[in-house]
Amino acid sequence: MKRSYIPPLLGLLTLLSPLAGMAQEAPLADQLRRLAQQHQFVLKGAEHTDDAPESDASGPLPERLKRMLHGFNFILINPPNGKVERLIILGRKGDPPPPPVSQTEFEDQGSDGIVLETGGDQRRSTVQATLVGHNGDLIEAELLVDTGATSVVLPSSMIARLGMEEELLQPRDIRTANGVVQGRVGRLRAMRLADEEIGNIEVAFIDDAAIGNMALLGMNVLGRYKIVLDEDAKTLTLLPRKSREGDKQP
Repeated sequence: MKRSYIPPLLGLLTLLSPLAGMAQEAPLADQLRRLAQQHQFVLKGAEHTDDAPESDASGPLPERLKRMLHGFNFILINPPNGKVERLIILGRKGDPPPPPVSQTEFEDQGSDGIVLETGGDQRRSTVQATLVGHNGDLIEAELLVDTGATSVVLPSSMIARLGMEEELLQPRDIRTANGVVQGRVGRLRAMRLADEEIGNIEVAFIDDAAIGNMALLGMNVLGRYKIVLDEDAKTLTLLPRKSREGDKQP
C-alpha cells in the first residue's frame, strides 16, 4: 500500500504519475527551479529529481509540469485561473514509503486516526461528512478537501437547512480562487467525520454559484491533523496532532 504524506497546502490537489520524454542538457531539478523563479510559484522537494535529466516537455505550464514529473508522486496547486501556485515533489513512484509518523508529534502511534473514503478525480479529493444543524437535523454533505480554505465553506442554500439564524451571521469579504466575494460567517454546531464529532466550527456561507455549489473542508478542521492520502486505497486519514503545553483549550 502506497501512502503520500500531505503537508498543509493552498488550493486544489493534483497527484500524478511515471517519467516522460526528456532532453539531456541539465538536471530536472535545475529546470524546475528556473521555472519556479520565472513563473513565481513555490517549489518544494526538487532534490528528489536531482538524478533526472532535463525535460523537453512544452505547452501550458500546468500540463508541462505534469509531463515533466510523469515518473514522480507530486502535488500541484493549480487554481482555475491557469497559474501554478505551488509544486511539492514527494519522490519517485515506487520509492519506499515515508518513515513512520513520529510518536512525539501524534497522540497515538498505534491509532489509525480518522479514515475517510475519498471521491473526486486526480485534480481534487472529496470526503463525506455529516453536518449537525442548530435544529438538530443531520445533513450528509460531500466536502472538497481544500487546504487553501481558512475555514469550512458551505453554499448559502444550506443556512436554512442547518437551522441557522441569518441575522446572527456576520458579513465578511472572503477570498476564493476566483477573487474576493461577499459571504456570511457563523458557527456550525458540529461536524461528524467517520466516528469523530468536532463541535463549534466556524463556517463561511457563500452564494452557491460563486463556489460551484460545492462545500469545502478547510484548515480550521484539517489543521488539527496530519493528512495522509492513500492513492491505492482511495482513503484520506487524519492523524490527531499531539497536544503541547500551552496549546490546551481554556
